[in-house]
Amino acid sequence: GPGHVGLMCVVAAKAAGARSIIVTGTSADRLRLEAALDAGAGHVIDVDAEDAVERVREITRGRMADVVMEVTSLSTQAVQQAFQMVGFAGTVLLAGLKNDAPVELVTDDIVLRGLTVKGGAGSTPDSMRAAARLINEGEVPTQDLLGEVFALDDFDEAMSLLKREHPERDAIKVTIRHG
Repeated sequence: GPGHVGLMCVVAAKAAGARSIIVTGTSADRLRLEAALDAGAGHVIDVDAEDAVERVREITRGRMADVVMEVTSLSTQAVQQAFQMVGFAGTVLLAGLKNDAPVELVTDDIVLRGLTVKGGAGSTPDSMRAAARLINEGEVPTQDLLGEVFALDDFDEAMSLLKREHPERDAIKVTIRHG
């Protein structure tokens, strides 16, 4: 997904030398999909408008993705699609939390295609050093990815935007500042 974690994955993949970066999102994610392109994604897919798995197949000429980072919150379908988008001997990173909702997977597919599955949320000392290096070297478009910052007095407006209750308005990230 093209939230702030997904957008940082774009930056990290670009810095790591990824040849092709594909980001998926919904039609409500228009602003965020544009931000993904600005951050370095080569392709964005509106999952409401087209079949994401088939589009990945087209973009990769049938090879599918080497690595899929599933960072979408709540959507269990996104997990299933991640496994459909990854190619033989590829890696799927699961980092989007689903509020303990079960996800149906055919594990034979993981075994037979030699997939690597990793879970990850948060950071390590090494990843923090790498992130700081990218920021300090100007590789992270921090201003673009900052999103909207609200004063504590504007908490209700910030939460309304975070919950996406404004169809005409979106933010990549919502931050509340005290003071």
